[in-house]
Amino acid sequence: MNLFLLKRQRSSYNNSLDTLPLWNWWQLQDTGNYKYLGNGKLDDYTTASYSIYEKVFNEFIELGGLGKEYEELLKMKQKWLILRSDYLLNEDKDKKMKSIFLEIDIKEKEQQLSAVSGVSKEEALIIIAENIHTHIDAKVITVKEFYTYINYYKKKR
Repeated sequence: MNLFLLKRQRSSYNNSLDTLPLWNWWQLQDTGNYKYLGNGKLDDYTTASYSIYEKVFNEFIELGGLGKEYEELLKMKQKWLILRSDYLLNEDKDKKMKSIFLEIDIKEKEQQLSAVSGVSKEEALIIIAENIHTHIDAKVITVKEFYTYINYYKKKR
């Protein structure tokens, strides 16, 4: 790929929580496909997009959008993304098996976390919308805006 195309491709990504729609973040976390950093049309497991994901993920941690348990879950997902990328790029069967087992662990962890909090991410969006008396579209609100609301309401309790 030539440098011009790579630069153009990178510029089409949302490389900050200030611009990344919440729906894209949720899809990225659920699928591990970096295409959701951009327009979401073409599958993307490239190392260039992974470096953008790392930046956005670190920004998310700094925002305080993580509890200890959730941070552990996201680290598991990050490891899964690396294994999956290695498998897709190198057709490494060992990485494929490890990613499958890790995916099972991730699903179990997600179930544990949703049982503890009692509120799904979609329900959290509804609760915020009720509190600010307006509809919130997950494809419009940014990750930063959403978690700023979440952190505000956590402090109010």
